[in-house]
Amino acid sequence: MARGRMINSKITRNKAVDDLSDDTSRLAYTWLITFADVEGRTNGDPALVRSLVFPRRTDVSVDRMTAYIREWAAAGLVLWYQADGDVWIRLTKRWSGNERPEGAVIAWRTAVFERDNYTCQVCGGRGIRLEAHHLKPWFSALALRFDTDNGVTLCRACHRARHGKGWMHQAERDSA
Repeated sequence: MARGRMINSKITRNKAVDDLSDDTSRLAYTWLITFADVEGRTNGDPALVRSLVFPRRTDVSVDRMTAYIREWAAAGLVLWYQADGDVWIRLTKRWSGNERPEGAVIAWRTAVFERDNYTCQVCGGRGIRLEAHHLKPWFSALALRFDTDNGVTLCRACHRARHGKGWMHQAERDSA
C-alpha cells in the first residue's frame, strides 16, 4: 500500500500546472505532492522542500525553490503559511481523484475559521495549526457537509483529542 499521496493523469491536463514558468517548477510541484499528508500539507521551508524533491540536484538553489513556491501560491496551487512556528505548504488541489471536492472544502473551512476568528474553540489557541472539525460526521451527514453551523475551529491537538485514537468519529466508534 502506498504511504504518500498518489497522483493521476488530471495533473497533466491542468492549465495552472502547465502555465508554471519552467519544467523544473512543474517537476518540483508534482513531486512535492507525494510528500503531503492526508490533508495535503507538507513542510514549506524552501530549503527542506528543495532537499525533499531534489536531493541530488545542486543546480536548484534555495532562492530558486522560494521563487517556485511563490509561483505555485500565486497560481493558486498551494497555500504557503506559518503555523506552530513552522512554515507549511497546503495543496489546494487533490490529484488522486478520490478525495473530497476541494474547492468547496476550502471555502467551508475558511468560513468556519473566519466565523471563529481563527481561534481554537476548545483551548482558545491562536497562531497555531488550526483544523475545521465537522460536528456531524462528513461520512453520514451529507446535507450538512458544507454548512458552517456544522463546523468548529480546533487546533490540531484539540482535534486529535476530539477524535481519539485512530481518528474515528464517535458515531463510528459507537457502531463498531
